[in-house]
Amino acid sequence: MTAKLPHAKVVLAISTTIILWASAFVGIRAAIQDYPPIELATFRYIVASIILFPLAIFAGYSFRKQRTLSPLP
Repeated sequence: MTAKLPHAKVVLAISTTIILWASAFVGIRAAIQDYPPIELATFRYIVASIILFPLAIFAGYSFRKQRTLSPLP
């Protein structure tokens, strides 16, 4: 029996995830000495939004307004 080798994209994706995940803890530990936690959390959400919004548009996600709730009186 021969084992099938993983595709290069899979290996790259897993490696990138591991490196970014591990470096996040080191970065947070270093940054917590200079900034309060709320500022770090805000910065992380802003960076994630800047990265994920263009990816969502590229993937074809629609940002149409959907009125599922009734209006307030």
